Amino acid sequence: MGEGEALVDDVTVLSNIGSNVVTNGGFESGLAGWTLQGTQSRSSITSGAGFGGGAALQLRATSAGDPDGNRVFSALTTSLAANTNGTISAKARWLRGTRELLLRLRGGFLESFGALSVPTNLGTPGAANSRAVANAGPAIRDVSHRPLLPVDGVPIRVFARVSDPDGVASATLRWRLEASGAFTNAAMHDDGLNGDIFPGDGVFTASIPAQSTGALVVFRVESTDAAVAPASAIFPPDAPAHECLVRVGEPAQGGDFAAYRLWVTAANVTTWSNREKFGNEPLDATFVYGGARAVYGAGAWYAGSEASTPGYNSPLGNLCGYNLTLPADDLVLAEDHFTLDWPVRDTTDQREQLMFWMAEQLHLPNLHRRYVHLFINGTRRSTNYNDVQQPDQTLLDEFMPGDSDGHLYKTNNWNEGDDAANSTTAGVSNILQHYNTAGQHKLARYRWNWRPRAASSANQFGDIFMLIDAVNATANYQNGIESVVDVNNWMRTFAFHDLCSYWDAFGNPNTKNTYIYKPLAGRWTQFTWDMDVGLGVFVDPTNAELFPATADPKLDALQQFPAFRRIYWRAVHEAFATFFSGTGVTPVLQRKYDALTANGLGLVSPFVASGAYGLSITQWIDQRRAFIQTQLNTVAASFAITSPSSVTVTVPSVTISGTAPVNVKTLTINGDEFPVVWNSVTSWSITIVPMSGTNPYVVRAFDYNGVQIGTGTVTVNFTGVNAWPALRINEWLATNGGSVLDPADGASDDWLELFNPTAAAVSLTGWRLSDSAPAPAEFLFPSGYSLSANGRLIAWCDNETVQSAPPSSLHLPFKLSASGETLTLTAPDGTVVDTVTYGAQVTDISQGRAPDGSATIAFLLAPSAGGANTGAIAAPVATASTATPGTVSILVNTTPGFSYQLQMKDNLTDAVWTNLGAAFTATGAAHTFTDTPSGLTRRFYRAVRTP
Repeated sequence: MGEGEALVDDVTVLSNIGSNVVTNGGFESGLAGWTLQGTQSRSSITSGAGFGGGAALQLRATSAGDPDGNRVFSALTTSLAANTNGTISAKARWLRGTRELLLRLRGGFLESFGALSVPTNLGTPGAANSRAVANAGPAIRDVSHRPLLPVDGVPIRVFARVSDPDGVASATLRWRLEASGAFTNAAMHDDGLNGDIFPGDGVFTASIPAQSTGALVVFRVESTDAAVAPASAIFPPDAPAHECLVRVGEPAQGGDFAAYRLWVTAANVTTWSNREKFGNEPLDATFVYGGARAVYGAGAWYAGSEASTPGYNSPLGNLCGYNLTLPADDLVLAEDHFTLDWPVRDTTDQREQLMFWMAEQLHLPNLHRRYVHLFINGTRRSTNYNDVQQPDQTLLDEFMPGDSDGHLYKTNNWNEGDDAANSTTAGVSNILQHYNTAGQHKLARYRWNWRPRAASSANQFGDIFMLIDAVNATANYQNGIESVVDVNNWMRTFAFHDLCSYWDAFGNPNTKNTYIYKPLAGRWTQFTWDMDVGLGVFVDPTNAELFPATADPKLDALQQFPAFRRIYWRAVHEAFATFFSGTGVTPVLQRKYDALTANGLGLVSPFVASGAYGLSITQWIDQRRAFIQTQLNTVAASFAITSPSSVTVTVPSVTISGTAPVNVKTLTINGDEFPVVWNSVTSWSITIVPMSGTNPYVVRAFDYNGVQIGTGTVTVNFTGVNAWPALRINEWLATNGGSVLDPADGASDDWLELFNPTAAAVSLTGWRLSDSAPAPAEFLFPSGYSLSANGRLIAWCDNETVQSAPPSSLHLPFKLSASGETLTLTAPDGTVVDTVTYGAQVTDISQGRAPDGSATIAFLLAPSAGGANTGAIAAPVATASTATPGTVSILVNTTPGFSYQLQMKDNLTDAVWTNLGAAFTATGAAHTFTDTPSGLTRRFYRAVRTP
């Protein structure tokens, strides 16, 4: 369960022989047999709240659960045998927060999940709020202490802004040393005396007497108003769950890097040390940012993976990673969450930052890492730490502006926590493989390999399943993948990983440490994260192979596809031409090393031997470059046209073939960019349609910077009968309710699809598209657009032509009419090649040819922009029955959004059909009409669908 509460009762796991193997599933014996961990550890038993009046588990979750250490679990009396059926069930009632509840077995991929019903009568409209009180206590805010870092022998002043409409009768500072349970009260004043700065300004002040070095003081502020029936308030409002802490005698820290300080009570340090290492329940702490301010009520817990956490023993013991969360109304650097990481293996602490810099040079998303000094209760942790940017909503806003509300997932191995919440790896999974049950994707098999992060639902895997379907397809493989995957981003990311010999990511053997994001209107994009291996620091040699086999053959096949692999090699070529050499990275490394040295951090120079291979960073890069160059040499080629140079044909189709080096990004023919078939990494072919007579074709090759690096000419003499290719207006959606979003702006724009059913690519230069209503408009295709053989092109009908960007982004100067109109496609000489006339449309139901390119126009089962058209929606079929005497029931299959009318005749020879009742707009898959034909022995019925 995510953050929230629910009542859970009657938990049942039935084996294949039908017996319940859960002990105390009704919680009548309290928590006997059950273990609470991590974010679910605040759960408890509530008497009288269960189904039927008994006990129930009141499940309280402070954040999402997971299979490692944030869960409530019970051991089964008997394990379910592999490859047998089982049943999981429970009774649950929503109380607050997240609606989703997951019941699952450890391993075995058996689970039950769902969204709990939320009562419809929430709130108190027209009446006082359910939490209203006659008089609320004073508002206490802007609490602070000075000096921020007190020293031995200096009193500590505490300030609080206190206000109340009834006036403030009193404000009290309550403080104690952490070792003492007894509070000392000190009256707070707003009189300008005894440390208070300005009288009557609403800021109350009191002092804590001077304490000795090492003392940790716990304090809170309480206040009572001056009402006739007075009310009180406290800060922090949930004390003692959260307290204000201040430590005396913190070591000084100057220099250019920020100092982060965390103060935690001894009791919480003990709890932290003894609980599960993957427990994500925040423990109370006070965070001090530099010399600026303290944030009370922060929360802290470990950060780390199954590789690093086994060495953790205490927040003050062996080095460890930290998560830190801040109150929503007290942010630091506009963030409410920090992850603090130490240089786990890298004595230079430059490798990971350098790898993110390299990602930036390749125009890939990258994360920021800040050097900081970290102190926990006055103890310095490591030489330095890194404040690590996380792949979260902030990162999406940065790199996906305008479409940052999609779905973010973290790829991972399949890990399961044992009973003590120690994570164990159950093997690297084939996370792009089909796992189906009764034709449906088995969500349980994917859940922990694709971990939702910035998603509205923990069970929203529809986009994941579309990705998996695309990479498993055998037909239309390239187009299918390119329709859902930003292949340029993926292949450049894979190349970046291999440049650094970073094997711990998606696309390499370990298949983890990558976030992938599906924008609402865009395609899957990768974000690399947590690169604590690479550049020679740990099991990443300079001669590591470039395309190592992963555990996922579908992922391997994607990387081996020639058109995609070229993108990989092009990124390598670009890196070699710019930054990837010892000389290329030296200025970056030198600047950081100088800054680290100037701040007294004794880190190893990046120019001396370090890491697992006894090489400096620059030496490792030079040796890695030399090895990769030997691999790059195996795909060396020059630009050439291999066939034909001149040819006479009698059929309107010619295939031009040639070779091109891997740094070629674009091929044009007479200025138009045509779709290219890459038969290998360096050999290409383009099939075109010549016109009658002599056709000179100039082929040009351009690199990733747009620089022409090769050209050639082919002359084609076409002696046959001229015929324009039979391009088709194949599908259209005139009332888009959000089923397909425009990638340019995320809008629900109208669209149509052009389809080329021929075996040759067609340049669209000079072709025209026009509509008929309400104001006829015509669009002349400029150069840059073409249709590959059996290819498709989506045209957005949004009157926003400025968003067009050849060769793939096309926007027309008209919109589609929802009431119907005529669309016409015209060849350059004025020949009408295709025309369609459609009638009234239905929201989010597309219309088009079924099948692709055929003469049959139908409403389609689902919009398929850029893909093969789905089948036609079935025509209504009426089935009559007379189970009730005198009444005829007519069951009609329906499609939501369409209108259905039942009609009748008493004799088929009657001139017209008569409507029975009003038309019905469907909301489901079937509807039953009724008729009472009194006194008749027969009647004929039909159901009519509109449109």
